Amino acid sequence: MIMWMQRHKKWLIITIWISTIAFVGAGSVGWGSYTFGSSSGGIATVGNKKIKITDLQNEYSSLYSKYKSAFGETFNQEMAKQFKLEEAAYNSLVQKFLLLNYADDLGLYITDKEFAKYIVQIPAFSKDGKFDINIYKKILKQNRRDIDEYEKQIKRDLLIEKVQLILNANITKKELTNLSSLYSIQDKVKINIINKKDLKLDISLEKIKEYWEQNKQNYKSIESYKIALTKVKISNDKKATKKDALKKYLKLKKGELKFDKTITISEDSNILVHKNINKIIKTSTGKILKPIEDNGYFVITKVISKIKPQVLSFEKANKMVTSDYKINKISNLLAEKTIEVTKKFTGKDIGFVGKNLSKEIKGLSKAESIKLITHILNSSIKINSISLDDKVVIYKIIDSKISIGNNAQNIEAKNTLKNLKNNEIITNLLKQLKNKYEVTSNMKVN
Repeated sequence: MIMWMQRHKKWLIITIWISTIAFVGAGSVGWGSYTFGSSSGGIATVGNKKIKITDLQNEYSSLYSKYKSAFGETFNQEMAKQFKLEEAAYNSLVQKFLLLNYADDLGLYITDKEFAKYIVQIPAFSKDGKFDINIYKKILKQNRRDIDEYEKQIKRDLLIEKVQLILNANITKKELTNLSSLYSIQDKVKINIINKKDLKLDISLEKIKEYWEQNKQNYKSIESYKIALTKVKISNDKKATKKDALKKYLKLKKGELKFDKTITISEDSNILVHKNINKIIKTSTGKILKPIEDNGYFVITKVISKIKPQVLSFEKANKMVTSDYKINKISNLLAEKTIEVTKKFTGKDIGFVGKNLSKEIKGLSKAESIKLITHILNSSIKINSISLDDKVVIYKIIDSKISIGNNAQNIEAKNTLKNLKNNEIITNLLKQLKNKYEVTSNMKVN
């Protein structure tokens, strides 16, 4: 997903806030890869307007919430960092403040009546269908939002929306007809399904051993460490026990004592707590670590040597080799079968498929049917194939037609075209505004 997001970054940054209004409930999301050159809270100046730290914090939380809503639970803090969401929030704010300067030049503003009309329509602030000022204040307090600051943000976003309405693009009948026709394209298709379970595998011991011989360097033991170990059981008096452990540590360091035993550990060992293992194996060879608490003991350790990964014997690698052999063999057989079927394609006629012509194809699940139809509509090749979970589908497009577009298709096409044209207008306007209004930033990446 990160790869897709990176490729579409510019589009996302613009479209994710266009035609949206700030809302309560985004929550506070941690961030902080930047420092600021101003102690007064100003992180940038756009034209005659100052962007404050709180503006950036609110924008980041709002963007984070929108991305999480769009991409689901897979979107997290780590992905936000990879996608440079802080930078995206800053860029989004600069774009908004450019439009706010432009609104001033146009003489646009938001009246108290316009603000009130919007705020009373937010369900979160209502009780029994009516706006409740006490609920309004309570929710803002729960979200740690200052009322004046929140209302300024609402008016700011309403003003941006007002600018957008002025810039709204007109859609011509010809444009709508051309785009609607794309939604109405249907392809007549023949398919041939190859199931993995129907493929005959030779999984004899001889074949698996042969595969292991060819790929044995891929089957090695994990890196391990030979360590010396002494444990001191923690008594009821933990402080006194730690004192005893430190005395032993000093004697071991001076060579006055010998370690109790030597053991071999690796990253996935369960002999010690995982975080302690990581600490031990990162220690240089020969260094004695001070006592660390581990499962009711104070543990003193020394790394004696590092044991490099070794090629596993066939007996030890058998399960992994057998699994990999099957996967590899099935993949090769599927590829060979796909080539064979494609060369002498016959296939079963499933009729016409299209964007708005859903059907469940025999031999495929509903999800697989959708994947196949999407693949067909996006393909420019007459005979093609798609790999699904446990099968490959080879298909041939034998005819195409444009059906008569219905009202739903026309509405969808109109909305798509309108969004595209509006985004293009906004993008071009922002380029001009950057030249008109000076942008001074106090942000520095840590």
